[in-house]
Amino acid sequence: MENNDTDLNNRPSLNVTGQDNKSVCFTCDYLGDDMLLSSEEDLKWKEKDSNGIAFTNRIKFVNGTLEVDEPGLYFVYTAITVDFSAEHRVPIIYHNVTTKHPKLVENGQKLRLMNKYGGSVSSDKVYTSFLCGSLYVYRGFQIETQISDPVYIRDDSYSSYFGLFKL
Repeated sequence: MENNDTDLNNRPSLNVTGQDNKSVCFTCDYLGDDMLLSSEEDLKWKEKDSNGIAFTNRIKFVNGTLEVDEPGLYFVYTAITVDFSAEHRVPIIYHNVTTKHPKLVENGQKLRLMNKYGGSVSSDKVYTSFLCGSLYVYRGFQIETQISDPVYIRDDSYSSYFGLFKL
C-alpha cells in the first residue's frame, strides 16, 4: 500500500473531546436488522482545548461529523462514558458509528460499528463504550458517532472522545 504521508504528524487526523451533551435528543429508527440512531441535535464536541488533546489536521469537523477530503483507509475510534448510578436497573443503550454522504441523501446512513450495553441490575453503573475499526472512506463522506440515550453521558473532562487518522 502506497502512502504519500511519510511524515506521521502530517497525516489527516482529528480528535475531539466531549462537552455538555445533556441537551441532545435521539430517536431510534429500525431499518431491517440494523438499528440507526438519528438526532434532533448532534453530540457536542470540542475541537480545541488548552491541553492540546483535541485537534484537527486536514479533516473537516462540521456539525458534529468528521468529513474526509482525502479518500483512503482510516482508523476511526470513539469512546463515550455513561453513568447510571441513579438507576436501579441499567437501561439498554446503543452506541454507533455511521457514515453518509450529504449529496447521496437517498442512501442514508450506513451503520459501520455498534455496541449494545445494559439491561440488567448487575450491569456496571459506570461504563465506557469504546468502538474502533478501519474503514475505507471516500472523499466527502461524513463519519458520525451516536448514542441512544445521551442523558446518561458523563460530563467529566476527556471521558468521551471521537477521532480518526489516515493509515
